[in-house]
Amino acid sequence: MLYELAIHAINCQVSKISDQLNQVRTSSPNDLEHIAQLKEKSSAFFMEREGLGAEDEVAAEAILRKYAVDPARVDEALAMIGEFEDGAASD
Repeated sequence: MLYELAIHAINCQVSKISDQLNQVRTSSPNDLEHIAQLKEKSSAFFMEREGLGAEDEVAAEAILRKYAVDPARVDEALAMIGEFEDGAASD
C-alpha cells in the first residue's frame, strides 16, 4: 500500500508540473528556459517514480514525507495503514 501511495504522491507532482508547463506554453511560449526547467523537473519525477521498487517501504515512506502537504500527518497516515494491514492479515 505504501508503494501505491508514493506513486500517487509523485504523480500529483507530475500533474502540477504539467499544469505549470501548459500555462507557460500558453502565456509565454518563447520562454524556452522556463519550459526547459519544467521539463527537467518532470523528467526527474518520472525517473524517481520508475526507480521506486514496489517492496522498498523505506523509499516509499521517504517519498510520502517529501511530497506531503502536511508532513506532520504522515506518521498518522502510516499508523492507519499499519492498522489496516494488520486487520487484513488477521482475517
